Amino acid sequence: MRQQTQETNYSVYAHKPCFLLQWPNARILLDTPIDLSPYFSFLPHVYQSQRLKNARHASKFKLPYLKEVGNRIYVEAPPEIFHVSPGMLKMETVDAILVSNYESFLGLPFYTENSNFRGKIYVTEIAYQYGKLLMEEMLEFMARIEFAPADKNWKKEEICGKFPNPPFQNPVEWRPFYTRTDMHQCLTKVVTLSFNQTIDLFRIKVTPVVSGYTYGSAYWTMKTENERFAYLAASNPISTDVKFLDVSPLRSCDYILVTSLSRLVDTNAATMGASLMHNITETLRGNGSVLLPISPVGPIFEIIEAVSDVISATNGISIDTPIYLISPIAKSAIAMASISAEWMSESRQNAVYRPEEPFAHGNLIKNGRLKIYDSLYGSFSKEYKTPCVWLEVKKDESPKSRAGVVQEQGSRKEPLGKREGSRCRPSSDTITDGTCGSYRWRLRRESYA
Repeated sequence: MRQQTQETNYSVYAHKPCFLLQWPNARILLDTPIDLSPYFSFLPHVYQSQRLKNARHASKFKLPYLKEVGNRIYVEAPPEIFHVSPGMLKMETVDAILVSNYESFLGLPFYTENSNFRGKIYVTEIAYQYGKLLMEEMLEFMARIEFAPADKNWKKEEICGKFPNPPFQNPVEWRPFYTRTDMHQCLTKVVTLSFNQTIDLFRIKVTPVVSGYTYGSAYWTMKTENERFAYLAASNPISTDVKFLDVSPLRSCDYILVTSLSRLVDTNAATMGASLMHNITETLRGNGSVLLPISPVGPIFEIIEAVSDVISATNGISIDTPIYLISPIAKSAIAMASISAEWMSESRQNAVYRPEEPFAHGNLIKNGRLKIYDSLYGSFSKEYKTPCVWLEVKKDESPKSRAGVVQEQGSRKEPLGKREGSRCRPSSDTITDGTCGSYRWRLRRESYA
């Protein structure tokens, strides 16, 4: 790119991008990730687990909130998260934030509140709605935690560094989750857009384009007087339930900043989906139950359909095998999926306009095969029966996520990766952070003729 334009990468995770673009007349932040992996350092909050409630103090550290379970030390306190420092980003000078999908939307208040940010946030309508649901879900989980906040003494290197399971980040940089007030203040700064709707931000033409990753996900194109630029975050060229990735705007770009590259080199979403269904089938055939950690929005709708088909079509599995979905926002997420025709693939859209529902979960709820609960307690604990398929909210997306009986395997989210024969090449000024896996590409326009 020309020298007048600068881009800076602030994330160390390829799948959680955060870039700052700077022009002489504007500073635009691309995505606002958070890292939930610090949760591994905090004692799980389980209401009815006597083992955790009665966990013994780690006496050698002389801090009453440090508990020992299974030769590991945990902090008995509300969990914290890690995010890019607003001070490092100088949020008071950022003019706008572009959000690629609802997963990035979840972290917005950490960047926009108590940071003197005075700009606007731009996101597609359905990504806003789902992102808001995820915010509300996380705040609901936090409200259920009965632990008192701990002081910061445990974060000293001479203490946490001696844990059998020391934090793999500096815990001094971790922060408590934001408040509901922070969330509402953040949402007042949001401006929703439709796909291909162009707006003018400080003489820069900005447009969200279908990325195919999940509902409402977009990549962003930016046009100045001198060049065309695209920011391609998580994308999927073979999505089945949302609109396909629209590559046509990329063909006229001078530069593309590519991140969230697929790390699945030798496999694909279809293969992993088939493997997952095979494992579920064999488990249910053996009269076992399946625990599937998964987000309450996105691929879960396809997973529910696939699991119900397995139960219906497989000999040796009772048609009455229940599917449990447990999340405080599950009912809202399912209702929204059924009416979000604008964001669906063509086949899903066609179902909306016929006397049938675009997803199977509507009928599954009506006939009692899909049962939804806000939490593990109350009516669920009384009605639960086995064998079953249990879809539980996945509160951590780290590669080191704790395993369930059967864990989600790739589902549908396969970001657009670098392929053999690609008609583009990395420029000499590739992003320097080698841990991020993000590249800026110089396109040869004539190759697309």
